[in-house]
Amino acid sequence: MKELKVGEGKTDNVLVTRYQGKLYAIGAYCSHFGAPLVQGVLFDDKVLCPWHAAGFSVTSGALELAPGRDGVPKYTVFERNGKWFVIVPEKLD
Repeated sequence: MKELKVGEGKTDNVLVTRYQGKLYAIGAYCSHFGAPLVQGVLFDDKVLCPWHAAGFSVTSGALELAPGRDGVPKYTVFERNGKWFVIVPEKLD
């Protein structure tokens, strides 16, 4: 897992993970109390929050384990000419 800065704001970050050979990007912070998910644990296709173990799908951002309030945003990842890109809106969710 790697957290990448994608904007000017303090929390304009995404979490990039590799699962089954493919890259995925989701929101970088837990929907429960805002913990940085990069400090959590990657278990199969889920990232577990380091503070309270809320679980989020790295492929869809969906909430998989409580106590998260909701899922986290999912962003499109693509490769072009050997470089990887994440498509994020002007304002992150």
